[in-house]
Amino acid sequence: MEFRNSMFYEDINGNKYGVITVAQLERSIKQDKFNDWDEVTQDFIDSIVKVDSDPNVTEYFTKFGRFVLDSIAHIPDAKAVYHSGNGCAYVYVPNDVFVIGELVVNAREVFDSTTGAHTQTDYTYKVESPFICNKRFCPYNSRTEYRTVASKRYEKAVSNARKYLRPNTLADIVRCTFRDLATEFGKIVDNQRDKVNKLCKTMGAGKVLYGRTDLADEIPILAEMMRMQDQGVKFLDPVLADNLSKYREEIALLVEVGAQDEMYACFIRDNNRGETVVDYHDVKVQSPYSALDTPTLDPYNTKFLTDGSYNIPVEKLDEDLSNKMASLSIVDNGEFVRGVGYKYTENIYYVTK
Repeated sequence: MEFRNSMFYEDINGNKYGVITVAQLERSIKQDKFNDWDEVTQDFIDSIVKVDSDPNVTEYFTKFGRFVLDSIAHIPDAKAVYHSGNGCAYVYVPNDVFVIGELVVNAREVFDSTTGAHTQTDYTYKVESPFICNKRFCPYNSRTEYRTVASKRYEKAVSNARKYLRPNTLADIVRCTFRDLATEFGKIVDNQRDKVNKLCKTMGAGKVLYGRTDLADEIPILAEMMRMQDQGVKFLDPVLADNLSKYREEIALLVEVGAQDEMYACFIRDNNRGETVVDYHDVKVQSPYSALDTPTLDPYNTKFLTDGSYNIPVEKLDEDLSNKMASLSIVDNGEFVRGVGYKYTENIYYVTK
């Protein structure tokens, strides 16, 4: 089973890693036609041990099941699902945005060099996660190894899993979405600029705008026409007057969107008590790397997004933020609302400050 990566996690070193979204994983499980998926529980392990008569198989799944269950015991509501074709367990939390890791157990049989008899089986326990940076490997040439830690010692392997497997945080969500958001804002600006240019040509201005924050007075003829309109001059051509009014609105939106950089990143989730809460932090959405002198806004810093508001019950949110999030909740994913913000998904919003 292969997943097409639609989301990429960008780590503190700027390396990207394709992650599987929880929505992708749950959709694959729901559409399972060949019974490839099984949730890893003690009952699942026991069922294999009882049915299979091969001692090597029963020993393997006993060790595999124990490793998986011990590795996720520290995460409330965490689930691990085993794919028989891939031979690994995917770990996720249902409310999260992306899968937090994979667990694999490799078995290698050891034989006596003289007699050829099987003497023992060596097990290697592996943890793969976007939160791992194994610098013994190159992130470009050895992508999987760079995100993997392995150990033959069981206790060390479980310790690795408990260190690197954790629920998504707001910083994780932003690392996965801010580049997409910057691209989307670029598209919005381009579309808005096209509207403005079309109006310019319609009114015979003949000037094509290129920048993100072009001002109306950069086109002298239109600036003069607007001053005349402000002074009460009535144009004989009603279409021209109407286009000029539209131009005012469209150029204002172009300037607003083009200059929109500081926003609140908001992550709506359920906490371990089943309450709906919001984590939010101010971010730079179009120029994240212009804040390298501010640790909490710098994607290369370990303090990235550590100074925000977290675990805030919905009913205790700031009124302005709450109202804007309510407005975004009723629009489609990927839609920008002027003066309000941008809805990335059902539980990820970028709200204007």
